[in-house]
Amino acid sequence: MSEDIHYYPNPTKNNVNVHVGGKDTKVKVSVFNASGALIYTKEQTIEDISRKTAIDLSRQIQGTYIVVMESETVRQTFKIIRE
Repeated sequence: MSEDIHYYPNPTKNNVNVHVGGKDTKVKVSVFNASGALIYTKEQTIEDISRKTAIDLSRQIQGTYIVVMESETVRQTFKIIRE
C-alpha cells in the first residue's frame, strides 16, 4: 500500500469508500471510536483494478472515528466523521 489513500465521503452517514493505492494486495482496516475502543475490523484482499474497499459506519453513533489501514509495507491513520 502506498501513501496514496483516498476516502470519501467525509463526513459520512453510512459507508466510507476507500481507494488504496500501491501494489499491496492484503490490507487490514481497523476503526476506533473516540474512547479508543476497536469498533470495526476487516481484513481484505484487494485484487480488482478499482482497489477499493468500504467501511460501514451506519450502525455507529455520530462522532469522530480513527481509521488505521495496514499492509505489509505501510500503516496509515486518518479521521472519519460520522454525522
